[in-house]
Amino acid sequence: MKDAMAGFELYQPTDLDTALESAARFGEAGWILAGGYDSLDWFKDRVKVPEAVIDLSNIGELHGIREVDGGIEIGAMTTLTEVSRSPLVRGRFQL
Repeated sequence: MKDAMAGFELYQPTDLDTALESAARFGEAGWILAGGYDSLDWFKDRVKVPEAVIDLSNIGELHGIREVDGGIEIGAMTTLTEVSRSPLVRGRFQL
């Protein structure tokens, strides 16, 4: 009987440079996990069988909402809930 999910190495970098290095090292054999927890179902069903998973959730610079040069910068790992509740966003746009 097969395991429910094939084994893989898990990387949880805390900075973007390390994440990019890991992604380059594994190439297509790696899987970037950026909040898409449906990926775990794909692994379990063996639709995707990566050698390594690179979890971006601990990279602080990818989170948050900031005012930059008169605009708003929304980090790639910022949730829609955080965006909809942000005083900065709500002050600029009707939600």
